[in-house]
Amino acid sequence: MEIQEFQFKNLKFIFGLFAIFFLAALTVWFSVGISNQLKEGRYIGQEIEAQNVITVSGTGEIYAKPDLALVNFSVVTEKKTVAEAMTENTKKMNAIIEKMKEQGVE
Repeated sequence: MEIQEFQFKNLKFIFGLFAIFFLAALTVWFSVGISNQLKEGRYIGQEIEAQNVITVSGTGEIYAKPDLALVNFSVVTEKKTVAEAMTENTKKMNAIIEKMKEQGVE
């Protein structure tokens, strides 16, 4: 019975000691965190002094022949029947495509 009481008292002592160390560590951790936040707040709105910095800026232009063009167009034909309009539209469109190929557009 005495051994169990002794072990229980030791267990309570060890737990209490652990709790004290844990609370102390937690207090230090929060104190350091708050201190760091306050230090960071001092720099808000202030310029940082540049030391050992090289700044380079420049502009450039490049010229090249275009190698791609996007062309959108349409052909409209009105006839009495759909077949007639389609036939004439096809002829007009083929003529336009042929003219573009003659100009070197592929």
